[in-house]
Amino acid sequence: MVDTIFWEDNYTANLDPIEKLLFLYFLTNSSTSICGIYQVTLKKIAVETGIEREMVEKILLRFSKDDKIFYKDGWLGIKNFVKHQNQNSPKIKKGIEIELESVPESMKNLVLGKGIDTLSHLNSNLNSNSNSNTKREGGDKSPTPSEITKNFFSNQEQQELIISTLKEKGIPEQLARDEIKKFISYWTELNPSGTKERWQQEKAFEVQRRLTTWFSNFGKFNKSTKAPQGRGIA
Repeated sequence: MVDTIFWEDNYTANLDPIEKLLFLYFLTNSSTSICGIYQVTLKKIAVETGIEREMVEKILLRFSKDDKIFYKDGWLGIKNFVKHQNQNSPKIKKGIEIELESVPESMKNLVLGKGIDTLSHLNSNLNSNSNSNTKREGGDKSPTPSEITKNFFSNQEQQELIISTLKEKGIPEQLARDEIKKFISYWTELNPSGTKERWQQEKAFEVQRRLTTWFSNFGKFNKSTKAPQGRGIA
């Protein structure tokens, strides 16, 4: 489904008609994937849109420079596509993870960002570990975001799992440990009355999303006591 805001968006509203057609095609053609990254040939794009291949390449170059859509080695990726999916649905989350497994790492890094690529791994580690440590009424059920968060902040073993995942993604171990400590210190800081930790004052808090955002952004900040704000995935 395409949101009607497509026609009012600051970026697409200022595109030429042929560029709007191509952008809309990339969102709706038969090759699209729920993760927003899929294989499609330039020939197919040209045939189905009626736009000459040279023009397709020219427009793709503009989209790439604008950090919106990328095309590389027969793969096309739409920036922020995943953000607009219903990630509260376990089925959709799982579908995204399955689709991403077949996507080249270079394309995932280009479209999703180096840190965001760890989302599925962080999510898997956090949920599996929380399931083994959390008992809820009515038997074993998927833990709530609050339960996952509490367990992560208090469970050294779970923190080690995340550090291990980050190491696999190319982040130096000491840097991963330092950032995890900063992350925990920042989000567990008590309010002036000492009744709530910082994360408990948020309207919504999913630790896997916050971790993903943190490690997507930490390179943009000085490695000092100043911490990223962690306001969700961009």
